[in-house]
This record gives sequence, C-alpha cells and structure tokens, in this order.
Amino acid sequence: MANSFNFDSYDFSALNMLLLPDTLDFGVAAEANSTRIARGDGAVAPPSTYGPKPISFSCILTAASVAARLTALDTLMLKLQEVEDAALLLDHIPLRYWMARLQGAPQVTPLGSVGAKVDLAFLCNDPFAFATVATVVSDTIASTMTSSDTTTFVAGGSVYAAPVITVVLSATSDRFMVGNEDNEEELFWESPGSGFDLAIGDTVKLECSPFIQLFSIKRSGDAAYIPLMNGVSGRFPKINAGVSNTITWRGLTGAATITYRNRFI
Repeated sequence: MANSFNFDSYDFSALNMLLLPDTLDFGVAAEANSTRIARGDGAVAPPSTYGPKPISFSCILTAASVAARLTALDTLMLKLQEVEDAALLLDHIPLRYWMARLQGAPQVTPLGSVGAKVDLAFLCNDPFAFATVATVVSDTIASTMTSSDTTTFVAGGSVYAAPVITVVLSATSDRFMVGNEDNEEELFWESPGSGFDLAIGDTVKLECSPFIQLFSIKRSGDAAYIPLMNGVSGRFPKINAGVSNTITWRGLTGAATITYRNRFI
C-alpha cells in the first residue's frame, strides 16, 4: 500500500486511490451508562461499554482516461461489496487493522474527466484495532490438579486480548483448569466419561474470544479439532493489556502455546 487502504485483502492503491488523512474520522466508541432507581435514591452507573466504531474517510482516485476511471470505479464497487466483516488497514496507521464492513454505498464525485473523490464509511462492530502480527508465547508445562504450573508474560495493547490456547499433551488427563491469576478468570473441564479422557499426543484448544468461546480437542493422529463443550464450566480467560499476566495450569502437562493479537482502543 502507498498512502491508501486495504480491505478484505485487496490493496486499493492498485486503483491509484490516495487516502486523504485530514478526512479520517473514527467516531466515539465509549458509551457511559446509567440506571435510574427508586425515587429519592438517584441513579447508579454501571461500567461503561464500547459500541460499534464508525470509520470514515475520503480518497482521490486518478486514472489515465475516462474509460480507465470507469473501470477503476467498477473494480472499487466489486471489491467493496463484501457483506461480512473483513480486515481494514490504513496506511496512515501502520501495524493495526479493524474488522469492518462497508456502511452504505460509496459516494463518488467526479473530478474533471479522469479523477474522482470517493467518500467511504465503514462500521466496526468490534470497535478495537488488532495488531497485524500475532504474539505467540510457548512454554513446557507440568501440572496436576493439586500441583499447578504457571506461564508469565507481559502483553501490549490498550485493551484486553482474546487468546487461543493449545496444549499438546505428554500425560493423560480427565480434568483440568486454565486461568489468568491477574483477572481471576478460570476455565474448568471435567471428562464426561472414559471415552472422552485425554490421551498422550492429544491437543486441547481454548478459543477465548467473546464472540467465539469454544473448547475442542484433536486426537493424536487426527487432522481436525472436535468441539467438546460438555464438561466445561467457569470463564474463558482473557489477556490483560500493558501488564504482566500469569496463566495458571492444573491437570495439564505438555507443550503449551498462547497466541493472541494485542488490541487497541
């Protein structure tokens, strides 16, 4: 990219589109909440929440001819018609991206015979930006339900991250706990029966996103994970931003990997 943007893996600098940085508008994501209670008692203020983040900006498109401008605008409309969330990257804000979708049709204003001003508006239902490069923390752990092990690391970003946690087992297990000591979030699993016990070589995976919370296993020699939410209780652990995190393991022994992307307000 060159002073342009990328959406759904397409680089719009290929259309000679120049993003105008002074038109970039991120809107306001934080929302303060209050709840009225009985007359005379006033109101209470529950924690603030973050609503969807709007991102809008304008671009200048230049072409070599009238026909080339029409072709570029046709390509623009084609590449922006994705109806699901896709990655949006802006050259002016490197190393971060948002999961966004187009909000309304692009507004095109012709400039002379070969140029155009294009106004675009996106909506990010998840208002936070993600690091373009994932962080991977690897550790060899050995624990039982009565003797824990820990993995400690410092995360970046300015808001919590949602990790994907995997452990390739070097010992059997019929129950375990994975938690973050620093936010007191702990996930427990107990085997629903002998046929579900974990064997050496099996891989367990925890997906801890607030949008996808899933425990699954991959049996030794298999290629695919199988969801196994039966027996799960507690809370999927998150990663706190900008501070040290201590992941506690009980009942798991093997090669652990914690993969996450730092997130930014």
